[in-house]
Amino acid sequence: MKKDNLYCWLLIVIMVATKALASERDPFQPFDLSRCSAFTHYFERWHVKGVLISELGREALLSHPSLGIKRIAIGMNLPSINGQVTQIELSAVEIRVAPPCLPKLVKIRFKGDT
Repeated sequence: MKKDNLYCWLLIVIMVATKALASERDPFQPFDLSRCSAFTHYFERWHVKGVLISELGREALLSHPSLGIKRIAIGMNLPSINGQVTQIELSAVEIRVAPPCLPKLVKIRFKGDT
């Protein structure tokens, strides 16, 4: 099994497992056009937990208090907001939303343990 396929399956398993625990809307679930106006609200409690840099590219781990941890990569599509991960830095992840929602840009920032 290719490494990319393994990551996809791992992400699917994590998403299914956290679905039962989700008390809030998960931005990594299927797109809902009626929620376009509030998509930035979906990301308010998400934080960059870590960044993985290798010769294959950059990936980031995003953390949410009740939805757990998601692993994302540059170019990854996020179906719930019709968005795409466009940049991963050491301190932030940039997500760009596309039509049918109005084009917007969201940055999820690193939050250290305090």
